[in-house]
Amino acid sequence: MEQDPEVPARVREVIAAAGVTQREFARRIVMDPSKLSRSLGGTRRFTAAELARIADTADVDAAWLLGTRGGARGGAAPPARPPPPGGGGGVEGPPRDSTDPNRQESGGVMVL
Repeated sequence: MEQDPEVPARVREVIAAAGVTQREFARRIVMDPSKLSRSLGGTRRFTAAELARIADTADVDAAWLLGTRGGARGGAAPPARPPPPGGGGGVEGPPRDSTDPNRQESGGVMVL
């Protein structure tokens, strides 16, 4: 399958929005900086795993990166990834009460 020629442009948007160098972004996504450079230059295609790590690291929608879903164009910010099913920001259940018998403190860090 041919890669959308706009994919490198969208990845560049993501890197710019992160406010880091290409080398630092490559480090964050565990990718050789020369591979990132070649992929951004169009002489190498991004792999599915690389695009998944880019989307995950930058918290953007992978479908937008691939160009399969409408989203940012013309300098607009990339769309954030939709929240997980069930909503919420990853916090489940009520906070534990400080009188919880299972609560322990270890070196200034609360262990539940």
